[in-house]
Amino acid sequence: WKDAGGTVWSTANTNNWTWNRTSDVSLTAQWSANKYKVSFNCNGGTKPSGKLGEQTVTYGTSYTLPSDVCTKNGYVQNGWKSADGATWTTSNTNNWTWTRTSDVVLTAQWISVTPVEGTVTYSTSFNAQVGRKITANASCTNPSSGCTFKYQWYRTTSGKPTGGTPISGATGQSYTPTCDDFHKYVYVVVTASASGYADANLTNNYNKWVYGYEVGTLSINGFNGSKPMVGGTLTVSESITAPYASGASYRWNYCPVSSNECPIAGYGSSLYLSSSYKNAWIIVSVTYSSVPYCYENELNAQLETVI
Repeated sequence: WKDAGGTVWSTANTNNWTWNRTSDVSLTAQWSANKYKVSFNCNGGTKPSGKLGEQTVTYGTSYTLPSDVCTKNGYVQNGWKSADGATWTTSNTNNWTWTRTSDVVLTAQWISVTPVEGTVTYSTSFNAQVGRKITANASCTNPSSGCTFKYQWYRTTSGKPTGGTPISGATGQSYTPTCDDFHKYVYVVVTASASGYADANLTNNYNKWVYGYEVGTLSINGFNGSKPMVGGTLTVSESITAPYASGASYRWNYCPVSSNECPIAGYGSSLYLSSSYKNAWIIVSVTYSSVPYCYENELNAQLETVI
């Protein structure tokens, strides 16, 4: 309380106080505005880092709702609501005079949005190989432009592009398989983003089987010109690059053009082309009994039809 002379009266300074005033006194009540808390519930979304913390507002003062919003994949925020059902937006609370008499929890309101649509292809239509770079090419079909992409490569023992283990540091458009990927599958998940659309994870339906380093190179000698001919002898020529590779064994197969089968033609480092091989494809495989880890133990070569 205060009197006309501006003296403050309270229970503390007038407790058993000896009255020495010589006139009537009129005491006027003094008021202190209450303070209330405003907190934000993202309703399944995520607050921006360091934003939308609890606020304190004084009754009768000006209040403006923060412009920061929560995020939730597949949705855009459409304002806030308080427990009494009132809608709160930056437009209807801009310099608004606070007249509420209790704390307020504001809950984010969401509207679902269409996810990005697109495809992922690989730079090779064949399988992958240790030491050889593979590149993912992502594109959006809806929207047709304006997309941005983030990449994460995975390895797995399954042929399906799910459930794999993220490869540490493999977050670029390209990835070069290592010996950790040897005889496993690799695949990429591309997160596509576009303004006004929900993020989408794009994959290719086919994983890439990772072959090891090649043990060497294989060539075949004995052509008459560019064609193998009946009556000739084909001989395998190997150039081994893998250290300590040994124990080579050979297998020749012939594949008649009128058949889906490829019977064994013989074993050894050479093959005589009898008339039974005419108009057939010739395939030779060399398998090594001992190769270092992360190397393939087989080389293959295929010839055109015998004439």
